Amino acid sequence: MTTWSLSLKPITKSVKILYTNKIILFTKHIMFNRRRSAATTESRTISFGNSSDEDLGRGVDHDGEENVEFDGSGRDDFHELVGGNGFVMSSPNDQRKASLGGESVGTTVLSSLTGPSSSSSSSSSSSSGGGSGGNVWTRVLLLGKDANWDKLDGKDPWNDGDDDDNRHHRGGSAARTCLLTLWYETRHFACGVWSNPIILLTSLATFGVLCGIGMALINAERHVHAQKQKNLAECVARETAQWFADEFRRAMLPLYSIQQGVIYSKHFDSLPSLIGPYPNRVIPDSLDTPFTKRNVTGICDDPDLVKYWRDIVFPVNSQNDLDGIVVGYRLFPANVACLTEPHKQESTVHFDAYAFPQGEDNLLASDNVLGLDVGQTALPLWKMITTEIFIKKKFNFFGPFAMPPMTELICGHLAIWKSPDVKEASTNLGRGLQLAEVTLDVHNALAVVNNSASEEGGGSSGFPDVLNVHGTDVEGAWGLVVNFLDWSKLKNRSDIFKRFADFNLEFQLTRVGGATAEGIDSVILAQSPDFALLDEANSVVVMTESLHGMWQNRVGSIDGWELPWYNTAVVCVVLGSFLLGLLTASTLLERQLHKNLLYKMMPKRAIAKLRRGQTVLEKFNLVTIFFSDIVGFTSMAGNMRPIQVMKMLNELYTKLDKLVEKHQVYKVETIGDAYMVVGGAPDRIPASLAAERVALFAIDVIELVKTFRTKDGDQLFIRAGLASGPTVGGVVGDAMPRYCFFGDTVNFAARMESTSKKMRIQCAEITRRLLQDSPRVDFHLTKRVEGDIVGVDIKGKGHQIT
Repeated sequence: MTTWSLSLKPITKSVKILYTNKIILFTKHIMFNRRRSAATTESRTISFGNSSDEDLGRGVDHDGEENVEFDGSGRDDFHELVGGNGFVMSSPNDQRKASLGGESVGTTVLSSLTGPSSSSSSSSSSSSGGGSGGNVWTRVLLLGKDANWDKLDGKDPWNDGDDDDNRHHRGGSAARTCLLTLWYETRHFACGVWSNPIILLTSLATFGVLCGIGMALINAERHVHAQKQKNLAECVARETAQWFADEFRRAMLPLYSIQQGVIYSKHFDSLPSLIGPYPNRVIPDSLDTPFTKRNVTGICDDPDLVKYWRDIVFPVNSQNDLDGIVVGYRLFPANVACLTEPHKQESTVHFDAYAFPQGEDNLLASDNVLGLDVGQTALPLWKMITTEIFIKKKFNFFGPFAMPPMTELICGHLAIWKSPDVKEASTNLGRGLQLAEVTLDVHNALAVVNNSASEEGGGSSGFPDVLNVHGTDVEGAWGLVVNFLDWSKLKNRSDIFKRFADFNLEFQLTRVGGATAEGIDSVILAQSPDFALLDEANSVVVMTESLHGMWQNRVGSIDGWELPWYNTAVVCVVLGSFLLGLLTASTLLERQLHKNLLYKMMPKRAIAKLRRGQTVLEKFNLVTIFFSDIVGFTSMAGNMRPIQVMKMLNELYTKLDKLVEKHQVYKVETIGDAYMVVGGAPDRIPASLAAERVALFAIDVIELVKTFRTKDGDQLFIRAGLASGPTVGGVVGDAMPRYCFFGDTVNFAARMESTSKKMRIQCAEITRRLLQDSPRVDFHLTKRVEGDIVGVDIKGKGHQIT
């Protein structure tokens, strides 16, 4: 073996002028960026050895001996073959041994630096390893092109631009790169989840549980919010209805006060007698009309009587702050319209005559109603009213109805009685109106009227005993008193629309259960503009009893009682549950993939012990070990780019891994082109079955390699060896732990592989015996004979029959 020693110190000086920096870079590249010289060392030596392809494939040392010793991981002094450049690194010394398929590197460098004396050596070896144009080191040193130095310094030699990742990223935008990455990750995640049903079910269960909890909380809050809104609506409705009920009571108390003033005054006692019972003073022309009238001229138009009437009405209306709300009064002695206020077209500070219905065609006008006998008229309205107050003895309200210029008018009707028992009933009715709550001095008003009567000596005592009401004789009845309430002004005073609008509520206030002229049982008193949008789902009904009858107030919100953020909350809950479910699936998948990766790297029992901090050490009495390597791999790798070597080995070993799963053997490791498999460990099985599985695996490997082709169409050839015996398995060290096997059986299996022949499987004698005992397969083995020699010499074992 020829060896050259090259001192870099004189080389550096000889090319100092042109290539000082480049030689330093070149030196670093050759040394694999590893500085190992001591501070006192003045020069470094690079040794290049000439060895054949066969020697490289078998790992032959410089002295011609096979150096296949294995260290703690299986081989004592195993040479690490770096495929792309064919370097062989040996750990016992401080040299880096390089071989590029011959002596091309050594001779080329030497001739380039020593001159013409070595030209023959240079020319004889320049054909290998450099491609067209000579060796790369020759081009660097002799041609001095910067591009070559840039390639050595600036470009990753493992990245030749053909890998998939670079092909996707090269020339593409950042957005496209992100999209591709997202697509790869999504596809990987989907495939992983789909292949692990437990993860899918767990993530779905997480999504369902979180959705259920979230929706339960939202619905609980939704129910509480709806109940609060309903309670608020009911509260506002009750307060509003109660306010109107109180206003009605307050508006009708003056009517009761006037009733009492008429009863106890001496000025009005004679009016029923003067008018007389029906048909006294009836106007003949009115008999054929619905409006039966009597002639009250000279009775009801007496100025003094009008004055006494106003003396009662004015203080009653003003003291209760009803001016403008109660717009008129009527007095019907013997049920005949007699006194009105406002009187004809006379406006006062308390009543506006022109705001009250006027005109010849208006039934409520003072001139038109005077003399009307409501106890005998054929009008259904008055028949209903008189029946209510005289026969049923009830307080009667009618309306609201339109009577221009008023749009909403309500009439209150109260009977006047003369007999003591009926007076007591009337007094009780007054108590029902809560007279004590009203600041009204009725007695003072009556005193004024009585004093006037005493001074003038007017008045006649006594009432008629019987009053005919639509054919029914009513004892003790004197007549009735009527007032008119402007409902629109009362609504404006109440601010009912603003009250509901402040709470974003719509409403409809309706009187139900009250009598009307048309027999209709309900009348709308007030409603908001968008009331038609309310229904049973988005509103509540509040019933309130008042003098006007039973009031029904439907109150609600157009948007219903739903939470304003309900839909947003549902979306957030679903989205959050989905993301948490996705996170759960991602976490479980990541954990499962991590476990799968660990289980591919070492046995489960070893992982469990490592997690507990225990030492992993197992002894196996009889296992079978398989070794293989590629024939001529070093030479082949020298003609390929590193990435091509990696892809070729990855493609081949991926197929071998599938055979490992098929035959249920354990893959230990790959070292360069070497492939190691064990049967019978770490999962313990009978020795004969372990040998059978490993042998079947080895046969399938040979058949696979026969049909395997590289990217360039080249065929590969391998050597394989089997050996059986005791071994120890375990994990050594803490950093980068691996499950390895130790013992003489490992070395023996490696020797069987290194001394085997191309595309043949060499097995030891003990392995042959185990295969003969195979329970399921009948193996045919041929004893190795070369010439007259049976067997082969094995380093450290001597001559072995194989």
